[in-house]
Amino acid sequence: TWDSFLTLPRLPLANERIRAIRAHGSAGGVIPLAMIGLHRWGLRCRVMALIGDDEFSDRVVRDLRQEGIDTNALVRKTGVQTRSATVLLDNRNGSRCLIM
Repeated sequence: TWDSFLTLPRLPLANERIRAIRAHGSAGGVIPLAMIGLHRWGLRCRVMALIGDDEFSDRVVRDLRQEGIDTNALVRKTGVQTRSATVLLDNRNGSRCLIM
């Protein structure tokens, strides 16, 4: 997945407009994040999966490669979109809201 993070002063109330403190995105999902952690501990990791051919897919592949994950076994499928999520982060206490 491609995760977009918005750090907020606090989580918004219903119908409220609130300005984000920070916005960023990165490859997400349980397996990719675990592989990134394992690689940072010195283990070699290769991801083998079916992935789309959209912009989010390109970003996921770029992030994994930058982290040193072998992506040569990824299969790109035309017309498939990579799942994405938006995560709202409360800057006060780290609580979050996940929108998929």
